[in-house]
Amino acid sequence: MDHLGEDTNPRWTLRRRLVAMIGAPLLVTFCVVIAVQFDTQRELLIDSLRKETLADVLASSMRFDGEFQRVSQAVDSRVAVLAWTGPLLTPLQASASQARIMQFLRDDLVSNPFIFGAALAFTPGTSATGAAGYAPYVCRTLSTASDANPHTSHEPFREWDIALTQKYEEQPWFLEGASHPRGFWTEPYFDEGGGDILMVTFTQAVAAHDGFPAAVATADISLREIRRWLKASSGNSSAFAIVSTKDQFVSFPKSSALLKGFEAFDESTFEHAVLTAAVAFRGGGAAFARTGSSNAYSLDGTRMVFVTMPTTGWIFVGFFPEATVVPEVLRAIAFGPGVVLLGVLVALTVVWFGASAVVKPLRSVIAALAHFGRGDLSARAPATNRRDEIGALSRAFNRMGDALQSAITERESATAKRLAVEAQVGAARAIQRLLLPASSREDEQENMRSTNEFSGLLLTGYSEPAGEIAGDFFDWFARADGTIVVMIADVCGKGMAAAMMMAVSRTLLRTTAMEASEPSDTCEMINRDLIAQAPATKFTTGILLYINTTTGVIRYSNAGHPLPLLVALDGSVREVMPATGTVLGIQQNESWTTGSLTLGQGESLVLFTDGVTEAMVSDDDVENMFGPERAIAAVRAARTGASGARSGEEAPLVQALVAAVKKFTRGNRHDDLTVVTVTRT
Repeated sequence: MDHLGEDTNPRWTLRRRLVAMIGAPLLVTFCVVIAVQFDTQRELLIDSLRKETLADVLASSMRFDGEFQRVSQAVDSRVAVLAWTGPLLTPLQASASQARIMQFLRDDLVSNPFIFGAALAFTPGTSATGAAGYAPYVCRTLSTASDANPHTSHEPFREWDIALTQKYEEQPWFLEGASHPRGFWTEPYFDEGGGDILMVTFTQAVAAHDGFPAAVATADISLREIRRWLKASSGNSSAFAIVSTKDQFVSFPKSSALLKGFEAFDESTFEHAVLTAAVAFRGGGAAFARTGSSNAYSLDGTRMVFVTMPTTGWIFVGFFPEATVVPEVLRAIAFGPGVVLLGVLVALTVVWFGASAVVKPLRSVIAALAHFGRGDLSARAPATNRRDEIGALSRAFNRMGDALQSAITERESATAKRLAVEAQVGAARAIQRLLLPASSREDEQENMRSTNEFSGLLLTGYSEPAGEIAGDFFDWFARADGTIVVMIADVCGKGMAAAMMMAVSRTLLRTTAMEASEPSDTCEMINRDLIAQAPATKFTTGILLYINTTTGVIRYSNAGHPLPLLVALDGSVREVMPATGTVLGIQQNESWTTGSLTLGQGESLVLFTDGVTEAMVSDDDVENMFGPERAIAAVRAARTGASGARSGEEAPLVQALVAAVKKFTRGNRHDDLTVVTVTRT
């Protein structure tokens, strides 16, 4: 017999009796009245809010489109002026001509605060520009403060020739601009080697005439500025977004959606729904759309309004959640107090007279619950043959007690297993600390190592994992010929897999460095062994140093690792040791070269992993990393500050850099942190 079915579905239940007496008529009355009133008031309020949002969208898009028109007009004016004054700016190699062009570009930024950067990129390969070309570029500097305006207009502009940092003739803004004499708005992109921000660009061709070479004039707008502008324009209940002609987000309330299209979002996401509705609108669809539940009485959807921006052809989107009208709907349907009062009085009267018949058989169950609440898990309700809710409740309570005791036993077992795993991880961390080089100081912190056992050198290292175990490591030891080997490395990933790869990499380093006389040979041998022993998805970055303690000459190989910092005697700090090859563990036949650097008496070399330069407050704040500039500032302050280190003391440099990173991330580190310093004493 199916006792569970009988317990959960009794033949004649208390609920049926109550519904038969008072529930059915009251429920039908309330449902009809509330449904009609809810639907009517909801649509009226949503229609009003939709019209208000449409007005906001139209006004905001017109203002925003006006800013874009000003930008395009600025570029068009620049092209027109060049048509008259171009011959006066030749030859381009003359310093006076270059100064005039830079001033020309600066004037655009001064006259229009919405413009982030301006460029005049000449076609390379001509007699006037040379093979590399000439592309003067002026842009604003970015404020590191979280103020309302991300542009710091009071700081000097950045000015340089972007032909020195990128092949601009291959960039879409140059290729498209050269073929659009009337101008062209690009898709959003990250301008690496230029402004180094997310931006969109208006680009227009400049025709060659009277000895003045052909060029492309551009004006950049920061996506960060667009998002700031839209956020300031959003109301309490609405928000705005912009979709480009290629269905990518130029602006969106979530910065993680920028530069992304359909392929970046799951079909169930709100971003995908916005793009779908925008594409339909561009194809002649409705200017209003809704996403969310298809339930006619739900209020969990979002209403969207679309407008086309004439200047760029982009779609300006305004949206508001239906939930914003919930308070108004509830106030609108709170009528009919007489019906409500009558229903309450009838219900109370019936319940009052029927309560004794219900409460009496429940007392035994309540007594068992009281014992259960006091910790007596063996308490059970008396066995009963009742086939209504009272009997079902008694049997359900008894089954719950049995299940709870069983769950407690299982939880105690799971806790014991978890503690065993934690103990194993702790043992792995202890073993990993033993793999770090020995320290000559007994009072050293557990994450710090230092030694002066090598004549003429003072070495200090610090390694702190993001979790229990790390994928970073550093090591130092002496070769048979007296050369001191120092290495810092970062294994891709975190956790147990990265820690095991770290141990393998350290063992390979110790073995191969004793055999190979050049850092480049050591890197090639480690690379072959890593590919043979490690998964193809794991790779390692690192810097390997061979140090001659007598001359201070350092031979090195950099396998795709962040650039170290050289701290000179005068307190100046600069980046050194550029990459001499790619990362380790990817390609079988990769090769590395050996670079050379001389470390002067009293000078220091600071090495670190990307846990320093790529440190962030949060995972989605990729535009605000710690970066090499802050690392240089922290090292310089430690060396030249009022409490700066004396010559030969490395620990303050390590501690200052580590403290700066932790302060910047506010304790929310997401990567291992490793720093090594080498000082010639």
